[in-house]
Amino acid sequence: MKAGSARVAGAKRRKEAEMEMRRKACFEAATRLLVEKGPTGTSMQDIADAVGISVGTLYNMFGSKDDLLHALFLDMHNEEKQRMKDLMETSVGGVRGLLENVVEDMIVRCRKHQLLFRMIMRTQSLPDLATKRTFKDLMLHREKMLGFMEEVMVRGIREGLIREDLDPGLLAAAIAGSMIGLLTRAVEGEEGIPAGLSAKKIVDLLLSGVGRREQNA
Repeated sequence: MKAGSARVAGAKRRKEAEMEMRRKACFEAATRLLVEKGPTGTSMQDIADAVGISVGTLYNMFGSKDDLLHALFLDMHNEEKQRMKDLMETSVGGVRGLLENVVEDMIVRCRKHQLLFRMIMRTQSLPDLATKRTFKDLMLHREKMLGFMEEVMVRGIREGLIREDLDPGLLAAAIAGSMIGLLTRAVEGEEGIPAGLSAKKIVDLLLSGVGRREQNA
């Protein structure tokens, strides 16, 4: 009985792993096609052909193109939340080290998805890609990211890196907005993200004038 249960459980895990690999393949294909053909020019048939599955199988996985795109963006945001959690737990060097790791992570992701981000910015296609539920997910994600950044600011105040008279919530919003704006301009530009753009330089810029306390070290 136990051996049979173990076989069933093992088969279930393998099936789930295969389904997850197929989902990831669909996400990768959809991302590539969105860059090449745009949201309106990309069909479910295009995505199915790129993955090597039937369009019926794709519709069984995602009920519509809208459902697939919603799942794609939600998957990207879930990955980011997990990365932020991991950075909070593993970063060394205090708040400055944590901020540098967060910014470096943003730079890496922007370089990886640069064409996709540029397409969204230039065509302002996010409303076309997103349903109301996707927009709601994005807003919830934004709130969680701001909560994460506020926790970082509170740590910075405790460490003496940031002035005590500053509101950590407002400072978190200002720094998060500054980072997004800076990297948006880098992605939007024809030259892309400059090779010399470093996380250390960005963090120095962000902390300068927005709560940085002079250190004696």
